[in-house]
Amino acid sequence: LALVHTHTHTPQLPPSPPPPPLFKSRAPFYIYSKRLGEKMLEIQPSENPLNHSLTASPPADAEEKKSGYNFKMTERESRGKYTSFRSQRGSRHSMSTMPPIGEHEEDTASPQGVSVREEGGLRRRGGYQRIDMQGDSFGGKGDLNFITVDWFSDRNDARQRKRAFRDRNKRRIPRCLGVCSNWYYNIQGWFVLLLVGISSAVTGAVIHQLSRWFSGLKFGYCSGYGFWVSRTLCCAETTSTVCPAWSNWSEILLPTGSRGTFWFDYFIYVTMGTIFALTSSYICSMYSPLSLGSGIAGTKVVLGGFIIKNFLAGTTLLIKSVGLVLAVASGLSLGLEGPMVHIACCFGAIFTRMFPKYKENEAMKREIFSASAAAGVTAAFGAPLGGVLFSLEAMSSYFPHKTMWRSFWCAISTAVALKYFNPYADGSSRLVQFMVFYRGESWMWFELIPFAILGIVGGIAGAVFIRLNVKLHAVRRNVTWFRRNRTMEVGIIAAVSCLIAFSNVFAAEGQAFLLQHLFSHCTELEMSLDDSMTHALCDKGEKHVTKFMLLLLAVALGRFVLTTITFGSQVPSGLFMPTLAIGACVGRLVGWLVSSWHDSVGDTWPFEGCQGRTDCIFPSLYAVVGAAAFLGGTTRLTVSLAVIMLELTGGLDYIVPLMVAVVPSKWVGDAFGKEGIFDQLITLQGYPHINQAMELGSDARASDIMSTQVITLTKCNETIQTLEEICSNHGYQGYPIVGNRHDRRIIGLITRRDIESALRENEDTMPGTNVAFSLEGLPGRAVDYIDLSNCVDKHPIIVRPTMPADRVLDMFKGLGLRYIFVSDENGALLGVIKKKDMLKHIRVEKKLREQGDRMDSADSEGQSRRRSRLMREQWSFDSNFRAYSRLRL
Repeated sequence: LALVHTHTHTPQLPPSPPPPPLFKSRAPFYIYSKRLGEKMLEIQPSENPLNHSLTASPPADAEEKKSGYNFKMTERESRGKYTSFRSQRGSRHSMSTMPPIGEHEEDTASPQGVSVREEGGLRRRGGYQRIDMQGDSFGGKGDLNFITVDWFSDRNDARQRKRAFRDRNKRRIPRCLGVCSNWYYNIQGWFVLLLVGISSAVTGAVIHQLSRWFSGLKFGYCSGYGFWVSRTLCCAETTSTVCPAWSNWSEILLPTGSRGTFWFDYFIYVTMGTIFALTSSYICSMYSPLSLGSGIAGTKVVLGGFIIKNFLAGTTLLIKSVGLVLAVASGLSLGLEGPMVHIACCFGAIFTRMFPKYKENEAMKREIFSASAAAGVTAAFGAPLGGVLFSLEAMSSYFPHKTMWRSFWCAISTAVALKYFNPYADGSSRLVQFMVFYRGESWMWFELIPFAILGIVGGIAGAVFIRLNVKLHAVRRNVTWFRRNRTMEVGIIAAVSCLIAFSNVFAAEGQAFLLQHLFSHCTELEMSLDDSMTHALCDKGEKHVTKFMLLLLAVALGRFVLTTITFGSQVPSGLFMPTLAIGACVGRLVGWLVSSWHDSVGDTWPFEGCQGRTDCIFPSLYAVVGAAAFLGGTTRLTVSLAVIMLELTGGLDYIVPLMVAVVPSKWVGDAFGKEGIFDQLITLQGYPHINQAMELGSDARASDIMSTQVITLTKCNETIQTLEEICSNHGYQGYPIVGNRHDRRIIGLITRRDIESALRENEDTMPGTNVAFSLEGLPGRAVDYIDLSNCVDKHPIIVRPTMPADRVLDMFKGLGLRYIFVSDENGALLGVIKKKDMLKHIRVEKKLREQGDRMDSADSEGQSRRRSRLMREQWSFDSNFRAYSRLRL
């Protein structure tokens, strides 16, 4: 089957004898042809092979209208001397119209004779057209188009640009202009971080207040002060269970004395919560799919050195903020802490585009993003120190000393602005979200044992939560109904959550209200918050305590199940607040058990220290420790988590109990798997990311990982036209330079950005003009060439093919490289190792290791079954022999 395509004629099938039937399926499929410039045609099979309909989709934009058609790309797989084409239903049809992938053939777009392997694009005649190629897709995320950031080159470019800027300012007259210019250049980063901090604080305060207002709207509205006042502020001055300033919907819409007010309020509560969740899911999935989920996994990938198109765009920021408000207010078991990190990094990306120092340097942008992550945690928890440590421990792959100081500055800016707006304290002057204070000695030495037990339980619960999320993600990906009805799934989850929460005193008011009660001692609660939840937690009757202990246990289990189902659904969702609530419920239960033990045995061992004290065991302290233990088991955080809990509760005296709980939760969680929930999300979503904990489990060499098909440029044989064709047909972000086709010694490396800049500067130059990347040994005069030698990196990272892959992985981790070239002893180029090649090798090793473990377990199970069968046969023989012996006797 031959396909012909020109810019002036419609693609047609040439008249030829009817070929034999190639299509077992009637489903349409796409055919790839290299002669068509990496473009696809759609064929609709029919019974007569000559009647197959050949169609092409209409032009997508003005640039593609010039070529006439918008063709779709396909995945190519090499099968010997044939190329396999995959139809929409997965059937394959082998066609021998082109040589196998990897064979060299002469092509006008690739003078070196190397075929395109992973990237493709559109050509344009009559000039150079810049196409933002994003490289090869990875892990099924081809629509996101990840580009690797070369930290090494970007840092070097930043240093050179800074030196050139200072040298130019030294020659300025008067000298004060140069001093002011240098001063402005140095403060750009600090000013960007100040803007990020203030914007994050304002956005966080607005999201907190709006989510509270929409959440209260499910019950009614504030008739005493105005409908725009949230329920928390409306009833802030009321210490009883009755709030005269608040009116429920049954009091507003139903006549006085009507029956069924409870069921009417129940119906409004469930209906409005479901509507909020459906609206959030629809807005985010329709207008900005990248705003779904927590955002921490994608932010870690960006900070790790990859670019995700539109992930930090202004549209993502706006849609995620609106969707987050509605999702939190709907009553779903989620929080806003993780999305706030994503929102703060969006502000960092927006403000860096305004300053030339950061606009074109991706490595310096990552330093701003790391500081922005600290601002996001500060805006969510009011914890500036915890935010800095969270960015260092959980987010950043590259965190130099100056980034630590800048993150601290950004977190301080956020905290100061947040102090002014004060969205947590309900009118008081404190910034702490859940202030705790226990009179006297808050804990004794023997209580470290139950604290450690809480850590162990938290580690096990975190491992179970991660495992269930992995299974649920596979179900959502493989089951057709879940793929087609993601928004409906959110509505069902929201309806079930509201149905369970309304009649439960520990769940109706939201997670923040629950944590405020669980973290507070009964003496403080009875003085400040004398409501139904306080009575449930602090009444002393034996039957009452047993009843509400069982109810609190049911709340913990129900919230665990709902959080497992909700996290990963089609809404912006955070994990911190639901996990804290689950751990606080379990910790309060353990505190009740220890307190009951003390009441039964009195001030005997081990409670000798309680003599003369009114309050000895504080169940609320156990709630704080349990919350930290469960969050640590889920996220595998340690130092940053302890500091966040200190700043969240304002309790510096409780650092030892927190550390005693966090460390066992980390140990137990790592025993089930080294990756926390965020690293698992990166794996599940197919994001490319090299984690600092990644290791290789084999003795692989660099030659086992490298790609041998490399698009190269020659030292002095290129022209403007060949460079245009290479940039239009290949999406690589850098090209190695060799001597010529026969001399493969590496001269240097030039980035795509420098080639595009040179082509724009020489747009009016003749296409046949020669380009020189090195002035040594030119065959003609130097004036006949366009000199690009200043743009060439003459010292790329080169390794030998025998280097262990472990050392190559360490180089990617420590230096932040994009490419590592492999050469022989003479310096001839053998191949290239991209960061994505290393990631693919790690994943292949992991799959092979898992398959080997399954085979070993299957072998051991087979041996066990054979051993059990032999034992049963031996037992049967012995029994029969004994019966036969008795019969003879």
